[in-house]
Amino acid sequence: VADGLACGNGNGCHQGVCKWAVDIAAGAHHSCALRPDGKVQCWGRNLVGQVGNGSFGGTVLAPAAVVDASNGIALSANGHTTCLLQKSGTVQCWGAGDSCQTGGSVGDQAKAVTVAGLGNVGVIAVGASHACAMDKTTSEVRCWGSNTKGEVGDNKPGAQAVCAPSLALGVKPTTVKVGRLALGSGFGLASHDIGYGYFWGRNDSKQLTGQWPQSAIAQPAVLSMTPWLWVTAGGAFACALG
Repeated sequence: VADGLACGNGNGCHQGVCKWAVDIAAGAHHSCALRPDGKVQCWGRNLVGQVGNGSFGGTVLAPAAVVDASNGIALSANGHTTCLLQKSGTVQCWGAGDSCQTGGSVGDQAKAVTVAGLGNVGVIAVGASHACAMDKTTSEVRCWGSNTKGEVGDNKPGAQAVCAPSLALGVKPTTVKVGRLALGSGFGLASHDIGYGYFWGRNDSKQLTGQWPQSAIAQPAVLSMTPWLWVTAGGAFACALG
């Protein structure tokens, strides 16, 4: 059976294996699953449209199809927002958009909307109120959403939300094979297979490095001179596998 086609019991074929989901992601009160056919189903609290079923409100108990989400290859969720990386390198997001974290304009989205200005993305990550995408060729990182702690990385922190993907300054462009992103509540980390490890944004709990001043870091700075194999972030802490 070809990838994406039905293979029994509501499952789909993915790389020769019959599966119900090929990726999963969870936010504060909702969860989502990427199906083998590239579509997405979500469930949980839906006050700001985070289930993506075209409506707002209530709690959705059974997995529901996310309207207009398609051709997905990876999911990321945090807080009340979810983003989908598509085969074409574009990105769709839905859910909370009070800080423009779904892209485009301020406002919650009850169905998947495309984030304008992205087209060659290889890795995505969603933070509590912002999101980022790494170019799969150059490793450049672009972020959007809340920027009160410098989490967009454009060296222009402030109360104004950033609605269009903005270049995170300081991440050196280079050809990469594997990129890694992790976002927490107001901060981010990035690395790739042949370069440095970077960090930026909120640092009031020294979540970016225990020896760095506690002030926010408004653009990516080098934390590691060697690449990380993996990075992950919680609300106010971060971990990296060297």
